[in-house]
Amino acid sequence: MAAYKSKFLNYKKGINTCLVFISFTVILGLLFFMNRSEIVQIDQPGYSVNKNEIHEETLSRGKTLDIPFDIKMNRLDSLKLELADSRAGQNVHITVLKDHNKLYEEDIDLGITKGNIELNHIDYGSQDIRKKFQMEVRNDSEQPIKFLVSYDDNDQANILFSYSGQNKIYHQTILTGLLIILLIVLSTFILFNFNVSTSEITNIIFQKLKKLKLSYILEVMLFLTVILLLMSSINYYFYYQMIKIPIYIGLIIVTPLFISYMVNLILMAKKDLSKIFVIIALPICMLYMFLIIPNAVPDEVTHFGKAYLTSTFCFTNENHFYVPEAYSNLTHYDYGIFYQNLFSNTNYDEVVKSTLLTSYNSVYYMIPAAGIFIGRVLNLSITGAFLMGRFFNALLFIGLGSLSIKKVPYAKLLFFVYLLSPMMIQEAVSMSIDCMINAVTIFVIAYILEMKFKNDRIATKDIVILGSLFVVILLGKYNYLPVFGLLLILPSLKKLTKKQWLYVLGFLCLGPILYFIYSRLLTAPSSGVSSSAGYILETGVNTPAQVNLVLHNPIYFIKVMLNTLLKSGEFYFYSFIGRPLSWLNVDVYWALIFVYFIAMFLSIYIGKTKYYLKKFEKAWILVLSAIMVIGIFFALYITWTGVGGDIILGVQGRYFIPIVILLLLLLKGKSVYNLHQYEYKYTSFILIFHCLVAYCIFLGFV
Repeated sequence: MAAYKSKFLNYKKGINTCLVFISFTVILGLLFFMNRSEIVQIDQPGYSVNKNEIHEETLSRGKTLDIPFDIKMNRLDSLKLELADSRAGQNVHITVLKDHNKLYEEDIDLGITKGNIELNHIDYGSQDIRKKFQMEVRNDSEQPIKFLVSYDDNDQANILFSYSGQNKIYHQTILTGLLIILLIVLSTFILFNFNVSTSEITNIIFQKLKKLKLSYILEVMLFLTVILLLMSSINYYFYYQMIKIPIYIGLIIVTPLFISYMVNLILMAKKDLSKIFVIIALPICMLYMFLIIPNAVPDEVTHFGKAYLTSTFCFTNENHFYVPEAYSNLTHYDYGIFYQNLFSNTNYDEVVKSTLLTSYNSVYYMIPAAGIFIGRVLNLSITGAFLMGRFFNALLFIGLGSLSIKKVPYAKLLFFVYLLSPMMIQEAVSMSIDCMINAVTIFVIAYILEMKFKNDRIATKDIVILGSLFVVILLGKYNYLPVFGLLLILPSLKKLTKKQWLYVLGFLCLGPILYFIYSRLLTAPSSGVSSSAGYILETGVNTPAQVNLVLHNPIYFIKVMLNTLLKSGEFYFYSFIGRPLSWLNVDVYWALIFVYFIAMFLSIYIGKTKYYLKKFEKAWILVLSAIMVIGIFFALYITWTGVGGDIILGVQGRYFIPIVILLLLLLKGKSVYNLHQYEYKYTSFILIFHCLVAYCIFLGFV
């Protein structure tokens, strides 16, 4: 029997080896054919409108029409303007621009040229194929000129025109899909059919790496290579319409290597969710970090301003700062520009003044500021320094997240899934203080639950740790402070000594004192989030009047909260998990969000535990959660909503991230469901889920 089994395993290994070899051969063949191209002559209208949507527009002397237009072409030969009539003496000044750079400028007589404009074969070679042009037509003749135009949604008159040129078309649409499928198949064979985890050589290497504390660093370096190769292929494919064979070969080699390495790390973690969290959170955060273009997270531009200011060792609350001129390139939500800026040179001595600053305490920006500072020391581009700031924030989140899973005595799987939601990851890889607030608040919950179920007495160390975190939350978003009310469910609270009570009193006094010092003594007249000033004036926000209204008519405020929940509850639910992302403009398929929610809900009941909350403890947690929810609504009602408004404006689902975890814990009871190897099943689900979400993010920016 053993002999037959041995033959079968050898036979299976031989088949797998052949399949991998065939996959490599087919992939190389696909790359060869994908790189073949042909020149296509293009001659077509630059518009698509119905005849009844075409109008005549009279352009009087000295007036200019601005026409933005997009074309997909490698070489632009000529343009032809559509004229309502054609007479000699119709002199116009034509300017064609791309990215504010003049490509063509000439005075022509439309009566002679009949609207034809020869552009002398402007050849773009391998530049961005998705051209965004602007054409300016100025009437320099004595007589008015009539053009045929169509009106866009903003009632802008656009001259109808046609164009001709040449385009290099690559045979790659279907082949690219086949290539991706084969890459997945190849990775799957390597992942599931080769038992690398039991290899003696592999184990020796991993033990050495573990001993030297380099296993996570190597994982980061491998995935960084994968993501840079991927970004490079995206850049060439979508913006240069080119296929670079060496890049794809690099992806073929490095991607399976990274997957195998990550799988080995997961197996070596031996079902420890706190370690598995670090292993998969690192690549997930890095993937989001590169796919979500800089400043594409809400208010990230002002958070970066404060982080950059902090990186220059300025810890006061200023109303302006100086940033390199190249920073202006980070406002373009375009992968092509982002990739080019990443490897460009930045002169940090050439600076411009910026007022895009938030007024939050500098303590929240110490971590991303350290990343930005290191980026500047290494002379990275401003884009590279920006990503370093994001990466350091992500490391803070991953570290606290892992500690939270390790500390919490039960519901570890729930914390594992909860900490890996798309919205949580987006905030973690941004410059926003929500990264620290979310991570710290969830860590406080886990820490207090550990104290309740595993510690008979409260140590002075516990008071110092929780007291420090109390100050951190107070200095930023104090509406989450009720989370410390969980301490009241600790039986050991009664056993505090007088000295320990003095420590507690000291931290309760220290927080307000530090808040006063920073907000009053270390603060210049700050503009805060510059974009909010106009909004406040427009909507009639008046904080003192709104507070007075709530105090004198609390019933009305309750009705406003209920009305807001009824009208925006669905938005809060989806956006709390991560739909939509970025500036609420990157859609994630609702089915993905629904499946994630089901998985998170089921995680509450999976796994053995001897710990559970009593009914009165759950009731108290419900009260604390309600207080925090009301605090969020109240804060936005008095600072972001016009006086007497019947809907609270400015509330987003991500504001409830530190609260919902408490509500989910209320559902945890004595009855549980034992799912075999649930750690690996949920890890696989999370990885596949985030690959699909990453695809949605990519579609939102490409």
